[in-house]
Amino acid sequence: MKIVFASDSFKGSLNSTEICDIGQKIANEIFDGCEVIKIPMADGGEGTVDCLIEAMNGEKVECVVKNPLHKNIIAQYGKFKDSAIMEMSAASGITLVDDTERDILKQSTFGTGQMMLHALENGITNIYIGIGGSATNDGGMGFANAIGVRFLDENNNELDPIPSNFEKIKTLDVNNINPLILNANIVVMCDVTNPLLGECGATNIFGKQKGATPQQLEMLERGMTHYIKISENYMNKLVKHEPGAGAAGGLGAALKLFANAKMCSGVDTILEILDFKNKINGVDLVITGEGQMDYQSAYGKVPSGVGKICKEKDIPCIAIVGAMGERAEEMLNFGINAIVPTVNAIISLQTAIDNATVLYESALRRALSLLKIGKFI
Repeated sequence: MKIVFASDSFKGSLNSTEICDIGQKIANEIFDGCEVIKIPMADGGEGTVDCLIEAMNGEKVECVVKNPLHKNIIAQYGKFKDSAIMEMSAASGITLVDDTERDILKQSTFGTGQMMLHALENGITNIYIGIGGSATNDGGMGFANAIGVRFLDENNNELDPIPSNFEKIKTLDVNNINPLILNANIVVMCDVTNPLLGECGATNIFGKQKGATPQQLEMLERGMTHYIKISENYMNKLVKHEPGAGAAGGLGAALKLFANAKMCSGVDTILEILDFKNKINGVDLVITGEGQMDYQSAYGKVPSGVGKICKEKDIPCIAIVGAMGERAEEMLNFGINAIVPTVNAIISLQTAIDNATVLYESALRRALSLLKIGKFI
């Protein structure tokens, strides 16, 4: 028996590496001489850096950057060979700003630009960046400034790269964009498809949860419209309507506009980096999973990416999940052959989290025992 474990983490309890280790233990308990291949997984969001460092034998790198309110912090990203894997939230994430200090009109992505330049200045040529969990709604203005773009007012004075200055922008100086950025291969792992502007744009969909008041939302949308119009004109490129331009408060647009970045599905990118298709050749079973499976799991989540490849290669795939939500069974159309929840009694969420290891072991033991019966029928 040859089994691959390729599960996402269970947020708040088990990480993907721990799940792989549990899987190896139980698989060897049920099947004598079972060969287990452990492939920790993530979808480009929280935990992606740790997942790929583990899977690719990489290392963590530290650098000093500005947080969203321009205070110095230490950010970390992962490095393997000539590639870096990073999460913008390490430099510009909402968890880096205390609730009492948040000011959506001043928060910027400057630190994300610093983090990317740090990697490039230290020999990296490929950057994979996840852009979830941002604190910002600056259209990537801070990022652009960090890589060399200057925003000037009507008197040719340089403006601080913060949203409160959107409408003061008169001209741009794009002559000093760092060539390392322009020559790098930058892949943005993002499954958000929102454009930059409008009802479904960065400000109107995500601004409120970042602390913007109704008055600020109106100001931000108006300012973002002005900022991107001038920026697109100077770069001779249109990005505001493209899917993902509104991700991370508009950082998606700036990455495409000023850094020629490519937008890709997070989980598909991770699967490609890990060479997942080739690693599962000749296996008997793949076990994936996530904390809660529901109808949204089909859209860029780990089980959907894993299941799709298993379906292509005609390999059975089981999902061990913390819980089943609304229309979870729809995942049976995406290469998942069976869904097994870990919760086996009426318990609270906190109890499930506290007992995650035992519950996962039990669910996996049940699933593999059924498979073992099938081998002898």
